[in-house]
Amino acid sequence: MVAPGDQRVGADRGSVRSPARWPLHPQPAALESMSSWLQGLARLYGMRLDELLGPSLGALAGAGNTLDYDPPQQLFPILAERTDVEIGRLRSMTMLGWAPWLFEVYPQPAHLAERVFANYVRRDSVLLTPACGAGPSVLKRPWHGPWLPAKALQRWCSRCAQDGVRGLMWELPLTIGCPEHHCRLQVRGERSGTPFDPNAGAPEPIPISEPLVTLESYTHQALTVGRVRLPARTVHAGVWFRLLRRLLDELSLSLTTSARSSADTLRLIWATAELPERAGISVWQPYEHLPWQIEERLLTAAAVAVRLIGDGTIRARGTLASLLRAPVHERVYDGDDPHRRPTTDPEYADAVSMTHAQFTAALSRWLDQARTQPEPAAQILRLLIAADPSPAGVIRARRALVAEGIPMQFLGL
Repeated sequence: MVAPGDQRVGADRGSVRSPARWPLHPQPAALESMSSWLQGLARLYGMRLDELLGPSLGALAGAGNTLDYDPPQQLFPILAERTDVEIGRLRSMTMLGWAPWLFEVYPQPAHLAERVFANYVRRDSVLLTPACGAGPSVLKRPWHGPWLPAKALQRWCSRCAQDGVRGLMWELPLTIGCPEHHCRLQVRGERSGTPFDPNAGAPEPIPISEPLVTLESYTHQALTVGRVRLPARTVHAGVWFRLLRRLLDELSLSLTTSARSSADTLRLIWATAELPERAGISVWQPYEHLPWQIEERLLTAAAVAVRLIGDGTIRARGTLASLLRAPVHERVYDGDDPHRRPTTDPEYADAVSMTHAQFTAALSRWLDQARTQPEPAAQILRLLIAADPSPAGVIRARRALVAEGIPMQFLGL
């Protein structure tokens, strides 16, 4: 049997060619990382990863831990040919493929850190007005970009691990649970102090509950279909990632530097979440620099905040807050009564005529007052421009009133 990574002898003696497609090439699981998928393929053939890839692919891939981050571009078309997986799908199995949706740029040059932080995290707001939620803006330590911790998280989904699947996003502090199974991701060594081995029998899954389920369902939509159906409307995945990251930033800000109403809002969120204010942070740091235990508290508080905004318990004042509130129902005019007496009815016609005459007389008196008094003139002007407040509409309304003999100085001209 010829190994998938080996070369094969062609019809002409001495000619050598690579297989166009590996015989067995199961499709990757949802949100699976590149290294996890390729290692699964290698196990399928009973080979090591470097043996599966062979000299040519192995040289491109380099060390196995680079596959999930920034692999060479030449690797994608070769893998696409050998596995029948589209190049776009392969790219999404690496961090490189998530720029500019999840990341502004990947990998992020050090000199762009301040600019990316201001644009990605601080450009909009959710809970607080932009002025109240400014917060510290100087990054005192190297910041590699949004969602990228200094050290990758070692986490596993106990259900995915049974199939040998490792999710790409499990290394990022983006979710508390596995978005696919709604169970808590197990942190390496958090239970027994020893590394968690997915092949040694996965621990019992720990389900996550509301409001985390709702928050992480939004993130799952962003990761799988590229858009998120929020209470107000459907938005692009990039909008959701930036909204969530800004919300986490606002929750980490000091309450003493916020306006009273903003501080009260933040206190209510932390009290409802039954967590210490600011998740126990004493000195502000970017979310990505915090320990996972603190990040987990902030994500929990963010889920509570999304729920409180949605049900109207708190009044969020940020530029993106309206996305988290269902639009208020507006009554639509039912239309005229089809059984109303026609205007040909003499009694009805007299009533309409009398009402119209009274209205005309009242309007005539109002115009007379406006010709000699500025306040009635201003009232009529405001009434006319209410339907069309555009500059052209204001000009038309003023010209019409001047034609009725109202002085220009009464109309702000």
